[in-house]
Parts: sequence; C-alpha cells; structure tokens
Amino acid sequence: MSGADDIAEALPGARELDVCLAASLRERMFEHRLRPGAALDEASLSRHYGVSRASLRAALQRLATDGLLRPAGEGFAVSALARDDLACLCEQFVQIECHLLCRLAARSSEALVAVLEDCRRAAAQGAVVGNAADGTATGEESIVAAQRWLTCLRRAAAAGGAPVFALLAAQLRRQLRLALGPAWPAIERAAVLDLRVPFGSALLQRRDDEIERLCRMQGRALLAALEATMDVTSSGAGGRVATAAGEALPRGAHSRLGQGKVPVDSPLRR
Repeated sequence: MSGADDIAEALPGARELDVCLAASLRERMFEHRLRPGAALDEASLSRHYGVSRASLRAALQRLATDGLLRPAGEGFAVSALARDDLACLCEQFVQIECHLLCRLAARSSEALVAVLEDCRRAAAQGAVVGNAADGTATGEESIVAAQRWLTCLRRAAAAGGAPVFALLAAQLRRQLRLALGPAWPAIERAAVLDLRVPFGSALLQRRDDEIERLCRMQGRALLAALEATMDVTSSGAGGRVATAAGEALPRGAHSRLGQGKVPVDSPLRR
C-alpha cells in the first residue's frame, strides 16, 4: 500500500479516497489535461497521486459509471463524442430541462413563489451595482445575475422532479463539459439569456407551451455560442465545422432546436 493510502486509512472517511481521486481526475479531463480519446496510463497516474493501483482503479470505475471513461483493452480511455453527436447532446439537454421545468410549474403557487424568491436572492448575490429592472445594470451584470438565477431554477427543478431526469441532465452536462473542455465556461456564459421575467411568468401561469418556447430559445443560444467558438473547415470536410475542442457541430443544427416543440416521437413530449 502507498503512503497516501496509509494516511487515508488512518483518517475518518478513508474509504472516500476514491471519491477524491475521481474528483481530481474529472477536473483534469474537463480541462483537457487528459484529452478525449486518450488512453490512461494507470501506472503513471498511481505514481502522480501516490496511491495504489487498487485505489486508482476504484476511482476510474466511478468515472466509467459516469460515462466519462470507456473500456480500452485492459484499461480505460477518456470518452470522446462522435463529431456529429454534439448538437444532438444539446438538444437532449434542452428537452430534459424543459420537462423538469414543466413539472416544476405543476407545483403549488406557494411552492413556485418560494422557488422564484430563492432565485431572486441567488441573482442578487455578489457585487451587482445596477438594477436590471430600471436599466442601470450593465450588460455583464445582468448576465451574471441571470446565470445565477437560472442555475438556482435548474437546481429547484431537478430537486423536485423524478430523480432519473435530474441524473440524465447532470450526465448530459458532464458530457458537454468533457467534449468542450476549457472552452465550456465561456460558452456557458455566452449562452445565457436574461429570461428571468418571462420564465417566472410562464411558471406562475403554468404555461407549458411558453416554457417550451423559452427552453428552445436558451438551446438556440447555446448552439450559437458553440458556433461562435468554431473554425469553419474547408468544403472537403464534409460540411461540418470544427470546435476548439476538436469536435464538430453539424451545419443546420439550429433548425432542430428552432421548431419550438419537443419532437413527436420523444418520450418527453407532454
């Protein structure tokens, strides 16, 4: 057993060593220090962390369960999306988010008011000098506030929905972060629309159709933010555009998200 394993065994929560290792490896994958498609050198990683191969393997199994690793021979490799999967991944994320928000809208008026108040408080955190309502907030301040508001709303929707949908949403988000790497935070920020007022109204009025429309707007903004980071390839590249992360988004992907309805054959259609 390694020195790190000896220390871990002597401390409370020692059996959570694999959780800590998995968290560190996950961040390295999200930062593309372990790139999509790359096979993992388990001996090197064990030496880097000062842990046994058994402890490392337990962490890798956790990441494989999350879909971030795939079997490769006798070991693992970092998962990599096929180039034409990225737009579909975004679409599925939007569909699940729409379903969760529609379920949230079905809760009591008192519960909805409490959720929206929590979102308002979350948006107000930090040094926001101006006020978006009276036009004195800067564009950056409004976007930061809107991002906090939307994050709080998503958490409330996930917590109140069927656990399977919350797990799916988290899984899709992890896959997007893995595919886009260091570019993801900037893309996520660029994709935020300030839809606090229309989302709040749609939830309180239980307007599922309006919630769908707003989710699609947010989805189109995400695709637009993706495209803004891409370099257009030559016409010989199969009519696709390459991302900074080495993936690609099919041209015309906006059209699928722009229809304003969940596809007829989708199990999420209400």
